[in-house]
Amino acid sequence: MKTALISLIIAFSILGFSIPAYPGIITLIQPDGSTIYARQIGDEYAHLMLYEGKPIVKNPETGWWEFANIKDDKIISTGLKPGKDRSFSIHKSKIESYLAAAIRPKKHEKSVPTSGIVKFPVILINFSDTATSFEAADFDELFNGVGYSVKDYYLEVSGGVIELQFTVIGWFNASKTHDYYGENDIWGYDKHPQELVSEAIIAADPYLDYSEFDNDGNGSVDAVIVVHQGNGEEASGNPTDIWSHQFYAPTSTDDGVTASKYTIQPETLFDDINTIGVICHELGHIFGLIDLYDTDYSSDGIGNWGLMGTGSWNGLTRPGDSPAHFSGWSLLKLSWVSETNLNGYIGEYTFKPVETNRIVYTFDNPDRKNIEYFLMENRRKIGYDTALPGEGLIIYHIDEMANQSDDTHRKVDVEEADGDNALDYYIYYGNDRGSSGDPFPGSSNNTAFAQHTNPDSKFYDGFSLLKLTSISEFASDITGVLSSGIIRKEPDPYLTYGTTETLIYEFYTPIATYTITSPPGIVQFSQLTEEGKKLEIAIVPPAEIFNLKLDVIDATAVYASSELEFLPFAYIIVPDGVSASKFVLIKPLGWDESPGLDWNSRSGYYWKWVETLPITAYGKEIPEE
Repeated sequence: MKTALISLIIAFSILGFSIPAYPGIITLIQPDGSTIYARQIGDEYAHLMLYEGKPIVKNPETGWWEFANIKDDKIISTGLKPGKDRSFSIHKSKIESYLAAAIRPKKHEKSVPTSGIVKFPVILINFSDTATSFEAADFDELFNGVGYSVKDYYLEVSGGVIELQFTVIGWFNASKTHDYYGENDIWGYDKHPQELVSEAIIAADPYLDYSEFDNDGNGSVDAVIVVHQGNGEEASGNPTDIWSHQFYAPTSTDDGVTASKYTIQPETLFDDINTIGVICHELGHIFGLIDLYDTDYSSDGIGNWGLMGTGSWNGLTRPGDSPAHFSGWSLLKLSWVSETNLNGYIGEYTFKPVETNRIVYTFDNPDRKNIEYFLMENRRKIGYDTALPGEGLIIYHIDEMANQSDDTHRKVDVEEADGDNALDYYIYYGNDRGSSGDPFPGSSNNTAFAQHTNPDSKFYDGFSLLKLTSISEFASDITGVLSSGIIRKEPDPYLTYGTTETLIYEFYTPIATYTITSPPGIVQFSQLTEEGKKLEIAIVPPAEIFNLKLDVIDATAVYASSELEFLPFAYIIVPDGVSASKFVLIKPLGWDESPGLDWNSRSGYYWKWVETLPITAYGKEIPEE
C-alpha cells in the first residue's frame, strides 16, 4: 500500500527551496472589473504584492485587493482599496524586516549524480475543479526536446557532462480543489502542496517503476517533478495558486523505494505553456545548489547573472525562455568547469568564454585559502546566456563562510564594474538586477580592478593582493595584465599637503631589494622593517598630484611593482557666513568625482558643504574645532 508519511513532512518543513517572484509588472483585476498594476517580491517563504511600493493583500471575503499593514509578522488588510481610497503609508524597512524574518534553509545536501545519464519522473496533475490546457506530449517536448528544453539547457550548461532523461506521465486528477492545495496560511505559505505531490506519486505508481529514478542507489527516488494545472503564484500573484518550490513529501511506493524530494511548478505562464526557467532553477536545488538571490530581499544578490539568482527569469520573448547559465561559483560546486588559480601570476592574461571553454579563474586570499577568493568568468551572450544583461569579465567576491543575505559581506557578491552597487539594493526601490555596466570593461569601460579602484580588490581583512589592469575585449576574449604575489598592502593615495607623511607598504614575503621612482625632492628616507615585510617611505607631498613607483624583489627573486597616483589633500574649515552649522570642505581637483559648483581656480581645489564635524573624508579625519 502506498502511504504519505505526513508526520515526516513537518520534520522537513524548513528544508525546502523556492523560486524568486517574477520580477515584472502583474495585472490584478478587482471585483468591479477595474485593474491595478503591481509587482510581487519575495519567495515561497515570505512574499508581498506591492502597489506603488505599498503592500496589498487580497481580501478572501470580498475578493478585493486592499492595502495591508504588517503587524507581528502578519499581513493585515486595512480595507483601503488601491486607486480608490487614500494611500496607505508604510516604511520600506518594515517590508524588509517582514521578508527577512522568514525561516529559510541554510544549506542543502547534494545527493543526485551530477554526471552521466540522470533520470527523473515528471507527473502532471490536475485539480478536481479545473481543466488543463496542454497535453503530455507538449511537456515531453518542453522537458526532452531538441533545441529548446530542460534537457537541452542542462546539456549546454554542463558542457555535455550530464544528460537528463525525463519520463512524462499524466494527467492525473487530484481529490480536492485548486484552492485547497494552494491556499495560503496567515504568513503566506501554501498550506497543502505536499498532499498534492503525494497524491501525484501514488496515482502514477501503477504506470512507473520508481526504482529507475533512484540514480544513486540509496533507496530513494532522487526527485519527483510535479507539474500542476494552471499558473504559479510566483508569477500570477494569486494567493490560491501554488508557489513553485523544492520540498519533501515522503511517500512509499510499490517499487521498493521511497519518493520524497520533489519540485513543483505550474503548467502555464501567462496563459501559455510554462517556460523552462523556473523548472531549471528548481532542478538546481535538486543538484545541491543554494539560492543566490538575497532571500531577505534587501538587495538582489547576484541578480540576473546566474540561474540560482534571478537569472531564471531571463528571456528573449517570454520570461524564463532563455534562463542564465549557472554562475561560475555554482558551476564549480557541480564540477562542470575547471578552475585556473592566478595567485602568483604576473603578466598579460587571456580569459576565455566560460560557456565554450569551461574555465573559471580564481585568486585566493592567502590567509583564508579556499574560503575567500575572487572568482572571474568571461560571460558572453551566446546559447541560453543570450538574454544576459551584458557581457565581459564578471568578478565575484566569494566567502564560503558568509551568508548570501548579508549585504555588506555576502557569500557570492558581484563586483560591479560600473561601481553603482545597484545589485546591493532591491529593484523595487529603483535599481537593476544586472546591467551592461557590471562586467569588465563593460559599458562603463572600467579597465582596472586593484586596491584603489572602484570597485576595489580588497579582501575582507582590508588587504589587497590582486591587481588586474589594461582590461580589454578582443572578439570574445578578455585580456588584462596581472601583477600579484608579494605586495600585500599599498598606502592610501590621499596625503596632506605641506606635512611629512609616511607611506607604508606591506609584503607577504621578505623583500631583498627595492627601488623608488618619484619626482625630485619628495622622498626623504626609506627603510625596511619587520624582517623585510614592511617598507616605510617618508615623503613631503608637493602642491600637485604626483606618481610614485615601487619595484621590489623578494628573497626568492620574485619581482613585483606598484605605481600609484597620489593626491595631495588640503583643507580649510570656514563658516559659510550664513549658518554656524555649515562648513566648507576643500578637496583636490584631481579627485575622480564631478566638481561642485563653487570653484577656487587659484588654489587648484574645489569645495563642498558639510553639515557637522568631525567627519572622515578622503582618508583624513577633519576634527571639530
